[in-house]
Amino acid sequence: MADIAIRPATDEDILGLHDLGVVVTRETHDPIDRATDHQTVATWWSHDALRSSIASTRHWMAEEGDGRIVGIAGLSRRADIPVMWKLYVHPEQGTAGFYEARREPDPPYPDQVWMQRRL
Repeated sequence: MADIAIRPATDEDILGLHDLGVVVTRETHDPIDRATDHQTVATWWSHDALRSSIASTRHWMAEEGDGRIVGIAGLSRRADIPVMWKLYVHPEQGTAGFYEARREPDPPYPDQVWMQRRL
């Protein structure tokens, strides 16, 4: 595995983040519903959506030495609880060691899946 740097995401990273979004969305939604795959990319991984998300929520990304973005996490607080709103890792990087803690329905989208990791 190549060396990976963790750093805050900026607007200059939007193209690479979009590319990561296409890959992780395909892995997640294609087996379920190809239409959801396309809708998710258009809604949450578009350049405008990424720009807005980076402006409103702190994002940390994992980047290989060649500049390829292989992971993203969006972090903030909900009340006094730290929340990771998104965590996506390129499928080639293996698992992140998290388990599903609970699901919340989010029609018309797929369920929100809340993940945790035992420390």
